[in-house]
Order: sequence, then structure tokens, then C-alpha cells
Amino acid sequence: MNILILINQAPNYGYTYTKIGKRLKKQGHKITYALDSTLTFWDYKDCFDKDDEILIFSDYFKKYPNNIEIKSKELYNKNLWMLFFSDFERINMYGLHKAKGVEYFKSVIANLLNFFEEIFSTKQIHTILYEGITNFFAYSAYTIGQKYQVNYFGITATALPNRFCVEPNPFYDSKSIMDNYYKITKGELQVDEKDKKWVDGYYNNFIAIEPDYMKNERKLLNISLFSKYFNTSKVFQILSLLKYFLTYGINENRYNFQNPALKINLAYFKRNIRRKIRLGRINSLYSIKDIEEINTNGKYLIYPIHFHPESSTSVLAPQHIDEYYNILNIAIQLPYCYTLLVKEHPSAVGFSEIDFYKKIKAIPNVKLVHHNVKAKQLIKLSKGVITITNTMGYESLIMGKKTFLLGRVFYETHPNCVVLNGFNQLFDKITTEIDKIDSIDPKKYIQAYLLYTHKGTAVYEKKVNDNFVNEISQLIVRRFES
Repeated sequence: MNILILINQAPNYGYTYTKIGKRLKKQGHKITYALDSTLTFWDYKDCFDKDDEILIFSDYFKKYPNNIEIKSKELYNKNLWMLFFSDFERINMYGLHKAKGVEYFKSVIANLLNFFEEIFSTKQIHTILYEGITNFFAYSAYTIGQKYQVNYFGITATALPNRFCVEPNPFYDSKSIMDNYYKITKGELQVDEKDKKWVDGYYNNFIAIEPDYMKNERKLLNISLFSKYFNTSKVFQILSLLKYFLTYGINENRYNFQNPALKINLAYFKRNIRRKIRLGRINSLYSIKDIEEINTNGKYLIYPIHFHPESSTSVLAPQHIDEYYNILNIAIQLPYCYTLLVKEHPSAVGFSEIDFYKKIKAIPNVKLVHHNVKAKQLIKLSKGVITITNTMGYESLIMGKKTFLLGRVFYETHPNCVVLNGFNQLFDKITTEIDKIDSIDPKKYIQAYLLYTHKGTAVYEKKVNDNFVNEISQLIVRRFES
């Protein structure tokens, strides 16, 4: 089997993916690496074997810096700006490539598609290995791969602890989960006792369980900027970047479209400083700081704020990335007796301007909820959740509530999830469907979801999880052989 492994600047990904590559190569498979930039190669150069085939997009880009022609002419009929949007949102939010105009971005799009066209037309690739489709680098590989009937193997974290799934396209296969559910309820699909026991433990502790990433985000909020940025590892990182520029030249950043070196580091630093400065003022703007402050006799719907930039919105719901616009449009569609509880996210708090929070607080039927108030406690007191793609929508369904959905998610086919085509449907859907709760066994639904996933944690660190590497290596071969 010929496998194309994608690696970009996502933190620590390269350590795991090169180790998966080594494992598969030992089994006799042909591995080709596609990297987004020389910066990525610089970061992971010690992880590659001398005989590895490594193709770097920024080197290709340098050969055709002004090209805007796409080799696959049929792609002119695709919405390429939509596919590129996840990177544009990130570039725009962090202030990268400010002086570059439309021709630069057209050149990025055309060259990236042509880069993968050259790979797939010459390498006889069978499978693409990466995370889910979260950016244009991956979207380009997937798009050209479709033309050559290449499978996409997207490793994706799930809402279940210590579980991951494999997505073959940009959108979750929600239908498979519900198909599993109906087969389980009819006795057509058996769940082994070990999995049933796991689900029982998970469900019985559902209210208390908090996702690992959420706990980590709360811890990160309390870390001082000094300890975060002024340490030995940061010094080595800066020295490494200086050596990188001495090797490749300062102009290399033009061809590193996702993460121009030093610029992205400075952007992160400035963003985190502004966040720390804002946090104290934001805390004074919350309408609800503790769950006990909520009147239990009220009628509530919850809207969780999403983190940006993030593929969960920029890929799965690109028309809904403006959080204030989302909140305002939901608020004006609420029935008179309802209040919208806007739940801030620990990952997102402080990244928006103070005015963002002031404008939310000014909406009369909206209350802004502190990021430390536990999501499931809020759901217990509510009639349900309105969300773009947030996991709180899934939690609402498991707790027997209604979820109103505006994006694409793994739980979108759940009978108690109301999929909306726009905000203007919301009022009628709330008034007619809020109390119509289908009888869906939450444990059997979790069992159905569990069978869609695989054991392992899609967490990437310098110290690689060998069990995860083994699981992915075996799974990708089993998928190909089947």
C-alpha cells in the first residue's frame, strides 16, 4: 500500500505521524510525506529517515510564485474560496500576510491543488493519512485525492473520553451512528459486555465527567504569561527559528502561508497578553457567575460560544463564525417567555474585545454565563441547547433535552436534534418542537456512538503514545485490506 502522510505546523503532530510512518514502512508499505512548509521540515527533520520521500509545498510554491492557473480544470466549478476559508479566517484573525492581495491567495490555492495533482498523478497513492479535514492543506489533498479515488483517513477526536474516530470526508457520518442505534434496539447488532460496562460507567457519571481539553483550558487560564513565555524551551524555540532564517532566508515566510515563522509566534503572544488584560474586566460583565444564581422557575435555552479560529466552525459552519451575529439572531427568534443563556467557553474567554461582551449583555433576553459554570449543570436547568457545532448539543441530547443545530456534527441525525437551515426557522421550531422529545435510550445511543469510534486518545505530544501509533497502523491496514 502507498500511503501519503500529511504533516503541517499543528503542534507536535509530526512526532506521532512520522512514527506511524516508520511503523507502516517496517510492515512493507510505501510512505510518502507531504509537508506544508520548510518550517515544518525544520521542526521535524530529526524524525525522518534518510531514505524517506519528503515533498514540501513551500518548495513547490517557490517554483511558481505567481501562478494562478489550476491544472485540473474541473476544479474551477468547485467553491474553492469556501474550501480555503478555514485558512483565511486564521490568517485574518492573527494578522498574517497583511500586505498580500488577492493574487497571492489565488496563487496559494492554485499551487496547492497543483502540488497534490502532481503527487497523485505520479505516485499511485492509495490512502491519505492526516487528522480530520481542518484546513486547506488537507482539503486540497482530499479534493485531488477524490479525483484519483484515494481514500482519506482522518483521525479525529470524539466526545467520548479516550476514543477517536476515522473520518473519510470533511463531515461526520452521523447516519452510521443512528443506523447502529436502530440495529442495537432491534437486536441486529450485538454490543459486547465489556463495551456495555464502559457505557454504563460513562453514563452513570455523565454529569460529573468533563472533557480532558476543558480541564486543561481551565488550568491554562491560571498560568502566568511570564512562566508561559519566558522559559528555556521558548529560548530554544527562538534560537531554532533564527537558525531557520539563516538557512532559508527571511523571504521563506512568503511561501509558508499557514504559519509564517516569528509572525505567528508574535501574534500568539500579543493575543494572549490582550486576553490576560481583559479577563478581569470580563469577569465583571457576567450576568451569572454561579449556577445558584439562576432562577429555576425560568425557561432557558443555552447558546455556547465557540472558539475561533477553529475548523469546527470554519469548515463545518463557515457562515456562522460571527458570534455576536449568532447570538443576536437567536435572541430575536426566541419566544417571549424564554431567556438565552450564553455560555462562555474556557478556550475562548478573553480573546474577543470587551465591547463584544458589553453588546451581548445589552440584549434584553440574554444572560452571559461565566466560563467556570459547568455546562451540564446549565443543561439540567434548561429546555435545551441552540448551537452551531458545540459538544453541548450532544450533551443536551444525552440528558433528554432538545438541541437546535445550525452546523454539521456527529449527532445531527439524532431524532431530538432539530437541524435548522437558518435563524428564521428558529422561532417556529422552538414553539412547535421544544416539548416533543422522542424516546431514545441514551445508553444505547452511546453504545452506537462507541461502536463508531476506536480506543485511543488523539492527543499529540513530543513523547509519542506507542499504543496509539500501533492502533492507527493496524487500523489503516485493516481498512485498506477490507
